[in-house]
Amino acid sequence: MSSIGQILNTAKEALLTHQVAIGVTGTNVANVSTPGYSRQRAVIEAKGTMESIENDVQIGVEVTRIQRMFDQFIEARINDQSSMLSYSEARQDALSQIEAIFNESQQEGLSGVMDRFWKAWDDLSFNPTGEVERFAVVSSAENLATVLRDYSTQLEDVQDSMNSRLADNITQLNSYLADIADTTSKIIQVQAGGGNTNDLMDKRSELLKKVSETLDIQYIQRSDGSLDIFMSNGKALVQGDRSWALEAVQNVTTGFYDVAFEEDNTEILNDAITGGRLGACLDVRDTDATDYLNQLNTLAAAIADEVNAQHVEGFDRNGNVGGLFFDDVTEAKNMAVNSAILADLSLIAASATVNGDGDNAQAMSGLRDALTMRGDTIPFSSYLNSLIGQIGEDVAAANRSYAQRSAVMNTLIGQKEQVSGVSIDEEMVNLVRFQMGYSAAGKMITATQEMIDTLLGLVD
Repeated sequence: MSSIGQILNTAKEALLTHQVAIGVTGTNVANVSTPGYSRQRAVIEAKGTMESIENDVQIGVEVTRIQRMFDQFIEARINDQSSMLSYSEARQDALSQIEAIFNESQQEGLSGVMDRFWKAWDDLSFNPTGEVERFAVVSSAENLATVLRDYSTQLEDVQDSMNSRLADNITQLNSYLADIADTTSKIIQVQAGGGNTNDLMDKRSELLKKVSETLDIQYIQRSDGSLDIFMSNGKALVQGDRSWALEAVQNVTTGFYDVAFEEDNTEILNDAITGGRLGACLDVRDTDATDYLNQLNTLAAAIADEVNAQHVEGFDRNGNVGGLFFDDVTEAKNMAVNSAILADLSLIAASATVNGDGDNAQAMSGLRDALTMRGDTIPFSSYLNSLIGQIGEDVAAANRSYAQRSAVMNTLIGQKEQVSGVSIDEEMVNLVRFQMGYSAAGKMITATQEMIDTLLGLVD
């Protein structure tokens, strides 16, 4: 009877084992569309032996563990790529907005407005006392000042937008870090008790990917289930079940936010953030947009300075020496025509002498092609074209970077799907296999029961 009992126990274990395997298969099928879910596999191994006449015979089977089909190397590469891809995407979006500001395909672009300004002076040189020509000069000057102010304001709007996004991303990042620390605490506890941590591991992997999308990080997964996350400068963001929150600290000089730790906001971390959406916000705000704005300010100040210098060399319609045509400016956002000239067009100094000629207006028109920018090597138009060209090149480079990193990410996701993704076809094959095993175990129990009945009949 002992041998029959062992057979019955083996059949029972086979029945339970295949029941668990069917349950795991059902879980995979149910989560085929769940983001971040890693396919699971019931690891079935032989269990125990019994002595026979000539050798030992295996008598049982069991599910030793539910394996999470996962590749840490692929995950690490995906997280690294996520940081670079998110950086490229955010920077591409911001630079595209800036490119739209400097849209020169329309007549109201800065280049066209500048051309009309110089042409108005040229027209005035042929009729220096003409009211219509003087009005055209002032009107075109106001248009030029308006476009310069508008470009400046829109660039500052992009900076403000990236500044706000920086603060929003820091808030979201802190939530991710706290959730990772909480999930890690649960993983450590469950793993120490011998429980299944697969779902918790999947959850933490998704959170880790979101952190990587926000900034560039380094991390270490330890054998006890804990996870340590560091910034590129080695500062810890998460260690085990503890996390350190970042803070957006307003810079009293620039008015923008700097990044620091909440516990000690005296150490600025901006330079340690080079990837993710935070890195893009900082680079666009502090480097790209600032550089474009500085060049625009340089152009506006140079135009005002050169026009003013030429204007004071001439004489107005009243025979008086000309005053400033533009207000003194150092930034494009302050560009404006002198209010006195706006109030009295006769103050425009079109003449080079008191005789009322148009030579000063002609000299003013000549500033269009004068070598005034970059150490007196290029004219205003070339300087503007250089700025627009630089923006175009930066946008094109951002587009290429995004396309290249998207392609790499798609490849990595494909590799991950091969390891962790759920294939319905494969799961259906497994389901049939485990179902057949389950049925066979049931038939084994039936056969064993018949053997017991036969033995009991012999006793009777």
